[in-house]
Amino acid sequence: LDVESAKKMVCLKDVEKLLGHCTFIGLIARPSLSCLSSIYVFVAHHRDKVGPFALWASVREELITFKGLIPMLEADLTLVVNPTVMSVDASEWGLGAVQQTFDSELVTET
Repeated sequence: LDVESAKKMVCLKDVEKLLGHCTFIGLIARPSLSCLSSIYVFVAHHRDKVGPFALWASVREELITFKGLIPMLEADLTLVVNPTVMSVDASEWGLGAVQQTFDSELVTET
């Protein structure tokens, strides 16, 4: 995060990759993702444009904040497994959500 936070001009593809990594890491403790907002707006705003682009100060601050949260992220892996499995997905024209209850042992194995 240091490199991206320090750059003045960035390629959108690099910002998208960094956002993907932040999201993956943040899934350990989902509330950590709440500090990322401007970066999503930045990506959407520049989606159809040719770069590189000046990184917004708000995006830089979010990345610095998220970097500070990373060492504190934790998840309790000893919690009881919920047998109800859910999945969601979205696209530009719709969204979907499904859920199914399975045997707890099967959920634990996968």
